[in-house]
Amino acid sequence: MPLGLITRSSLVKVLERKYLMMLTKHMTVPAVYHLLGAIVLVVAGSAKSAEQTIVPAQVLRIKQVYKPVVPDRGPWTIEVENTSQSVITAYGVSYICHYPDGSTKNSGVTFDLGPLLAGQAGVLAEIEYLRSAKPEANFTFNRGADPSFGPGATRRDTFSPQKNLIGLAPDSVTAAPVSVIMDDGRAAGDPDILAGVFYGRREDQTRRILLIEDLRLIQDSGDTAAKLEERLSALATTRTSPVPVPKLLPGQTSVLLDNPESRRAWRREQLVLLRGQAASSDSAALKAAILRYEAEAAVFARQSAYGGQ
Repeated sequence: MPLGLITRSSLVKVLERKYLMMLTKHMTVPAVYHLLGAIVLVVAGSAKSAEQTIVPAQVLRIKQVYKPVVPDRGPWTIEVENTSQSVITAYGVSYICHYPDGSTKNSGVTFDLGPLLAGQAGVLAEIEYLRSAKPEANFTFNRGADPSFGPGATRRDTFSPQKNLIGLAPDSVTAAPVSVIMDDGRAAGDPDILAGVFYGRREDQTRRILLIEDLRLIQDSGDTAAKLEERLSALATTRTSPVPVPKLLPGQTSVLLDNPESRRAWRREQLVLLRGQAASSDSAALKAAILRYEAEAAVFARQSAYGGQ
């Protein structure tokens, strides 16, 4: 499901491509991530018994829905408040569009904050390493807006309501919270929506695990530029078909598809970006990129584990 996110600072704009995790060289990448996922599952499972069942309307409050500054153009903005005692990492709302001709339409949107949280961690890991590896470069970092959504916090996200059958934009929109995912993996709401979020995070983790393997092959080769071209060629020629994914949550009815081709295309895109930045010929920049993606994968590993209700 497409996810809409508001960007309010230069950091958040960068976060679509930047992410985090620190790994030891004494373990394989998949082993570390599987270990992290297992730890999260144990912790989330033991904490669940001590927590009350989550009710989205009791942990998330819709404060206001704002129309675009220019009517009929641009996205709408929803302002929400975390009224729980935990960090919220994703939430969904249902909304009703009210049109000038009196018609209405029901719809919904889900906001996953996981990529922003992973991205911030990734940028921090990358900058921290580059500051020590290249002190003469005087790297600076502006944290910008904090993407975390902790207890008592308020945030704004954007979405784009559809026009009605005769092309009218809504006059007003009323919204209500229908799903929520907490930082410990507990979640409530439509199982199909929640499964889509958890699967998306797991997919983001898997993509980075595979990309890290690509980057380590390049890093360990005698000719990094040649190895990069070799990896690009390999990723461009292999073809596979999507396959169904086992159901992730109780009550899930939708069928999610694992798409290796999409994953491969994403990896190739990242390697092309690194080639354009000449990172393959700069050992420090290549190491920094690995640390960035390792850090992001660690965040996704923690957030992709379902902890029940």
